Amino acid sequence: MDVPPTPIPSPEPELSGRSPSLRILHLVGATGDHGGVLAVLRSIHEGSQARNWQNVVLVHEGYQEKRTPSLTYRYARHLVDECPNPVKILFQAAKAWPGLRSLLKREPFDVVHGHSRGSFGLIVFFAAILRRPVVFTIHTRARRIGMYRWAAGLRHCYTVLIAEDMKEYYGIPADSPRVTVIPSACSQRFFEGALAIGQHRANPAAKFRLIGIGSLVRWKNWDLLIQALDLLAPKLQEIVEFHLWGPTLDDSDSVAFSAELHSSIGKLGLRNQVFLHGQTSDIHGALHDADWLVHPTTNEPAGVGIAEAIAMGVPALVSASGGPKYTVKPGVNGLHFRPGDASDLAAKLADILEGRVTVLPPAELRESVRSRSAAAMVDSLARVYAACLADDGRPISENL
Repeated sequence: MDVPPTPIPSPEPELSGRSPSLRILHLVGATGDHGGVLAVLRSIHEGSQARNWQNVVLVHEGYQEKRTPSLTYRYARHLVDECPNPVKILFQAAKAWPGLRSLLKREPFDVVHGHSRGSFGLIVFFAAILRRPVVFTIHTRARRIGMYRWAAGLRHCYTVLIAEDMKEYYGIPADSPRVTVIPSACSQRFFEGALAIGQHRANPAAKFRLIGIGSLVRWKNWDLLIQALDLLAPKLQEIVEFHLWGPTLDDSDSVAFSAELHSSIGKLGLRNQVFLHGQTSDIHGALHDADWLVHPTTNEPAGVGIAEAIAMGVPALVSASGGPKYTVKPGVNGLHFRPGDASDLAAKLADILEGRVTVLPPAELRESVRSRSAAAMVDSLARVYAACLADDGRPISENL
């Protein structure tokens, strides 16, 4: 059986003694707790407490939680999170269906919400075959555009995109009735805690501290930043340091990319400027001394870490592409550089280091991304869930 018949965990602490107003099953299939979609789900969990929602996350049976706050999980043997092969996605979905069906028969859920490419086949099965309403968030700019555009047009599929330009990317009509843009939010605590002090801002004699947040994967373009630092004039290299917080993932290319980064840092003589710290569960602490966040990724879908930094009063230098170009407004809460251009990134870094860039003060930076708070995202999701529920009105488990 795909979902083992283990005892059902107790409700989330804040729901004890109360019936949840809405129970949502989030299909993820993750094997590791590396942020990304799971960071978004933690924001949903946090932002929906006042609404008394219960969010249950379906992950792979080998998953181990490493971050906080703790989520409520169910475990599946065959559900996968990411897979570039559409045939395998459908094959794994077929294998995962009996266990998912058993879970839905066993527990009452109001909404099924898919989040990963691995859940695509199950979402299509619900919407196209069973004709049952489901919600599907597209978190990536996938190569198979037509497949996702077709799913977004299904009568019973309520699609959520996480960036404004994703409709154009997927060729989805602007007036599609069941497609909503809801940017991925960051934890409410980034809006409520102390603002970052900034190492150089607090002490002008200290080095200017740049921060990066994200896994050591090739598409994050951390090598581009190292190239840009190498292009800086020696006098600027001497006053800046870059700290990257993010894990090396358990796959061969991530391991190889990590080794390449370490090698480049040594060959370019940047060991006193670039520090790779690995995974952290304390992003708030990592940002505390940051003067600027640098995010070199091209076509990042959302960039939750960018919103977290700005909410703490840290401006961001980002690629002028994807979701970040909508979050970061030049001269207001950060700066853009040309995507994939190490020379332009170096030029923008020089402008920042030499004081030619002006942004809002920290408290106003926080307000500039208030719409990316967990509470704001949940307000938007509530409207999508209401439309999904109104579509059918039957319990999810009926006629499965």
